[in-house]
Amino acid sequence: MFESCSRKAPKVTGDHVTLVTKTGVALFGPAVNNQGRSAFLGETGKFYCTAKLDFKCHCCNGSCGPDNGCNCSSCQELDIKLRKLPYGFYVNSQGTMSYRDEEKGTFACCRLLSGTSSKRQFCDGVALICRCCKGLNSAWNKSADFKEVNPPY
Repeated sequence: MFESCSRKAPKVTGDHVTLVTKTGVALFGPAVNNQGRSAFLGETGKFYCTAKLDFKCHCCNGSCGPDNGCNCSSCQELDIKLRKLPYGFYVNSQGTMSYRDEEKGTFACCRLLSGTSSKRQFCDGVALICRCCKGLNSAWNKSADFKEVNPPY
């Protein structure tokens, strides 16, 4: 299920999106989101169209990219489709897969946040939630469009 964590992020060359897969290299033309806006890959490997976000996240500047941060619901949909993520998975502002746990009501990416080999602390959606998953929680709570991009049900 987490196989896509080990894949390299897509790269942009000119006006094409390039994805390196296990079987070789696949080229995609310029990405266009479902709002008809051109979307480009930023530093995080996420798509960005530079439009105003369709929600207030309080963790970035309120625009979709252009290089990092949160992306709009339409670009989030491109992220999910390109990575072929299962239901309930989204991509946080750092470019990490995050899962929406409906029982807990939060996102978690399971990234190591701090600690030593004897006491590691991970983004688990309960005791610790990273800033990037907090942004997903905010988007989820404030945007019906965002919820419908890839719901866990």
